[in-house]
Amino acid sequence: MGVDSDTPLDEANALLGGRTPLQGSIDPAMLSGPWDELASHASEVVRRGQAVPGHVVNLGHGVPPTTDPDVPTRLVTHIHQLSHQEET
Repeated sequence: MGVDSDTPLDEANALLGGRTPLQGSIDPAMLSGPWDELASHASEVVRRGQAVPGHVVNLGHGVPPTTDPDVPTRLVTHIHQLSHQEET
């Protein structure tokens, strides 16, 4: 189930009975803001997604056309680093 950035993943999970894999929740508007805020937001999304029976990290909506292409690349790297931290 796709989740927009206005709905925290743990809340969506509870509404859906805790049995549905979820996708999304990173606010695409944050791609044009300060990196520290985006990284913190993404970390929070991943943290809230830990209770979900499956979470595909994604934007709540598409990438805005004015987004610097380096930002999503950096964001993917950040998400991968978070995933490796969870494994250890």
